[in-house]
Amino acid sequence: MQMSANLYENQVKWLSQIANNGYNHTRELVTREQVLRALLDAVIEVLDTDLPKKFSEEDELKTIFTSLLSKTKQ
Repeated sequence: MQMSANLYENQVKWLSQIANNGYNHTRELVTREQVLRALLDAVIEVLDTDLPKKFSEEDELKTIFTSLLSKTKQ
């Protein structure tokens, strides 16, 4: 299944940095799309069913995600 996503320039650059880091160290290409999927899979694995519930805009959701992911580091 495919889904288009409009990303900000800094987000695309960050994904590129990760892809480039991997390539520079392994000489194996992992695309930005693969990096994004891996990141999403990791978040799904960490949060499992502890999903955000109350949010009405992107910045609020980002804050909730940050809080939920910070809890897992402890």
